[in-house]
Amino acid sequence: MKTRATRKPFLDPYDEMTNSEFERHVLEALDRGTTKISLRVPNDLLGRTRQAAGRRGVPYQSLMKVLLAQGITRLERLPSPRTLKRGRRIAEKRMQNLATNDTARAPRARVRRRQRRAT
Repeated sequence: MKTRATRKPFLDPYDEMTNSEFERHVLEALDRGTTKISLRVPNDLLGRTRQAAGRRGVPYQSLMKVLLAQGITRLERLPSPRTLKRGRRIAEKRMQNLATNDTARAPRARVRRRQRRAT
């Protein structure tokens, strides 16, 4: 009777490293350090996270750390709400200017630019 493997084989990322590389990696990890926190998470979210981690064969807390890091990185790339608000005001002013007298000046400016280029 054959038995079926129930777990994925564990691949140790350190197997390919030399002793000095391993030591450097461990020391860098210790320098970064971690802090223990308590976090209230809705039960359904925790259950979904555990299921997703199980499908990937990783501990659920490690998956949560990766997802948190990715989310923060994404937030850091986005412009701040203050910047967005300022950009919105500038766009609104431009639209107002286009709707008022500036529309009469816009073609003249283009004509002047064309005349300058021609000379």
